[in-house]
Amino acid sequence: MKFNKWIALALTLLLLAFSCTALAEGKYTADELKGKLIYIITDTQQNSYFVAEAEGAKAAAEAMGFTAKITSYESDITREAELCDAAIAEGAVAIVWDVADSDASIASVQKAKDAGIITVCTSREMNTTGVAIAQIVADNAGGSMGVAEKFVEAMGEQGMYVELYGMTGDNNSKVRSDSYHSVIDQYTDMECVAVEVSNFSLTESYSDTENLLQTYPEIKGIVTANDTEALGAWQACVDAGRTDIIVIGNDGSDEVGASIKEGGILATALQPCVKETQMAIQQIFAYLTTGETGLEEKQLCESPVIDASNVDKLSGFSFAE
Repeated sequence: MKFNKWIALALTLLLLAFSCTALAEGKYTADELKGKLIYIITDTQQNSYFVAEAEGAKAAAEAMGFTAKITSYESDITREAELCDAAIAEGAVAIVWDVADSDASIASVQKAKDAGIITVCTSREMNTTGVAIAQIVADNAGGSMGVAEKFVEAMGEQGMYVELYGMTGDNNSKVRSDSYHSVIDQYTDMECVAVEVSNFSLTESYSDTENLLQTYPEIKGIVTANDTEALGAWQACVDAGRTDIIVIGNDGSDEVGASIKEGGILATALQPCVKETQMAIQQIFAYLTTGETGLEEKQLCESPVIDASNVDKLSGFSFAE
């Protein structure tokens, strides 16, 4: 009897090992993937960017026969780890994941991988490779440099300005800030007199801008880490009677597009999150059926500059070429 139990245990372990190997080697057929669960993990669904990202991933997944579940961690790294555990418990085969932190989220993505779940990161990349099968992000450097050039031109290549930074620990925040400065700092008559961390928040950027306008009434411009901050900053400028302030954003939201059309915010750089998630689902399918994506892990999507000259082509974080 004990011998038979050991045989049964050995067979069970063998089947589990085979299952994990099959996943790693891409042994699913297209029919076997129909109905399989893909988890979609993003930040707050109170932000139109993350809504578009999540809904884009869901639509692409369902179009290919998967079942998709949207979840959000609300800027909480602990909640993000809990969502990883839920994906494992619910038997997801893959995760489309906009990670909360470029470093702190690595452990959760690794945990998913160890459980046999593949991950494609979108929008935010991790400071590592080999954990996700792909990391698909916008060309933040190129887009931010492009919108910075618009800012410099509108500022007349001179004057004081302030910066609203994104989130500490977020790779996109650093790349965007560094890229802004790589352009603006070339102009010796332009001076950044203050930097505030506004955490991609509408309320924080509004409050920070209120304070900055009082402290530095002579400023001519504001560069922001994303469109939510740009909207908060611009509204604070409007309420203070300072519509002369030049504001740039970064994301390509319809809300900022509307402001550009009205002569408010100057420009933004598009983060093509819908395109990124479509690519993510295609690569998940390829990996699960063939064992590879056929592409490099870290991939860049073009981030075009949106201003009054082309804003009519912007809709739902997509740009009509």
